[in-house]
Amino acid sequence: MRLWKQHRELYIDGQDMSGFDMDISVTKPSSDPLEFDAKLWNLTDATWDRFDKNSKLSITLGWANGIQQNVIYGNVDKLKASVNGSDIEYRLQGQDVTAEAVLNRISNSWADASPSVIVEEIAASLGLGATVDPVGQSIPGNWAMTTDRKVKDWLDELLEYAAELTGVKWEWFAEQGRLFFVERSTTVGEVPELSFDGLLLNIGKKSNNDSEDDETRLEFTAMLDPRIRKGAEVVINTDRFDGVYRVENYEYASSTVSGDHTVTADVTLADDAEEYDPTPDVVEFPGYNPV
Repeated sequence: MRLWKQHRELYIDGQDMSGFDMDISVTKPSSDPLEFDAKLWNLTDATWDRFDKNSKLSITLGWANGIQQNVIYGNVDKLKASVNGSDIEYRLQGQDVTAEAVLNRISNSWADASPSVIVEEIAASLGLGATVDPVGQSIPGNWAMTTDRKVKDWLDELLEYAAELTGVKWEWFAEQGRLFFVERSTTVGEVPELSFDGLLLNIGKKSNNDSEDDETRLEFTAMLDPRIRKGAEVVINTDRFDGVYRVENYEYASSTVSGDHTVTADVTLADDAEEYDPTPDVVEFPGYNPV
């Protein structure tokens, strides 16, 4: 019988905090930036005093004898120490630093360029890697971005051009040091299989899904698999639900206190997805600075 040991690493400003008791949540809502909420216990005052709102935090999750991936590299926005029972709880919250990059304002112009080429050059100017599907056609004439709008607003406009040129829906998102600009049918990463004989814990129709017959939108909880993230696809294999679904949002929960090591996600039935595996998919930490 193979025993699986939970794996979690937490670094703050390059200092390994993995030996402390902790409760970690990493959440990717449908449209908001990737964010983290980390609670620690048994720190000394001297250790806690080293951290501030400029601190950088990285989290790696997975299994000691299986898949491990960095799931966020973020900037600490909030710090709080509070009494919780007989212990002091040290809490750090923030967002993936990649999300901050698209809030910048830059100017540039292109002539007869494809949205794919434009996005790749935008990513490079922000210090980000790029995972971009080819649009295959160019925006006729000149297209310019100016500092009166944020980069994320210009990316929204490029989505409209990409959709018009290809006839399919596109999306962009930024996380883990990369800017993604892909067709909505594209699979980001490898495809895990979820069944009750494997990782799956529970599954059902989304709670806000009023149609009893609509099985295109589901929500599930499974043992943590860091490959399950926005844009990824999962193969669901149960008696009631069976098919390929695409992840719309997710939350990782990992705790040395409760023993939780799970992922909860909302998924939508995929249509003819094209398997796609961006590289690099795993980043060495600490010392990685994506921006």
